[in-house]
Amino acid sequence: MNKAELFELVSIILEVDPSMISESSTNNDIPSWDSMAHMAIISTIEERTGELYSEEEIVEMLSVNEILKILDLK
Repeated sequence: MNKAELFELVSIILEVDPSMISESSTNNDIPSWDSMAHMAIISTIEERTGELYSEEEIVEMLSVNEILKILDLK
């Protein structure tokens, strides 16, 4: 998974225009990024990467920037 794929994935799950997604996007910026959407983002990333993330990592993934860091896409 690369940055562009992550941004597209997040925009699809959150049902927002891809132009609304940037590295600085957080769950506080996008109203549709609630707990259910967050878990959908995480589970889709896990499916696509074949990785499982710890509870600590999942809790930290509340911004695109943090997701990029955890996925090592920075």
